[in-house]
Amino acid sequence: MITEAAFQALKATLIAELETHGWTAASKTDIELTYILATKDYETAVGTRTASVGLINGSVIRLVSEYLSQGNNVLSTTGWFDVPADADQEVYTKGIESFCTQADRDVDASYARRLHLSSASA
Repeated sequence: MITEAAFQALKATLIAELETHGWTAASKTDIELTYILATKDYETAVGTRTASVGLINGSVIRLVSEYLSQGNNVLSTTGWFDVPADADQEVYTKGIESFCTQADRDVDASYARRLHLSSASA
């Protein structure tokens, strides 16, 4: 485990990377007191749905994510990015880019999002 100050600094670094991929930083309170880092809205056939991504500091530092579709978290395996605490910026950039690409792909494959995308392109 890393110190709280180092963990908060890591959160800030990851949030900045997430924001470059269309995610919105969570409130300062959420970032400081919970595991949530950012959210991203997706338009679907049943309205706007929100995905969230957070960071857990345990035996490993792990990025976790959630987007519910038909009662299932379609991002349950997408966000399992173990974050090295002492990596350089390039590692974080590549890791977040990979996560965001996969998250968008997984959300786009969910039922209501697929319907929205197919009707939008028709």
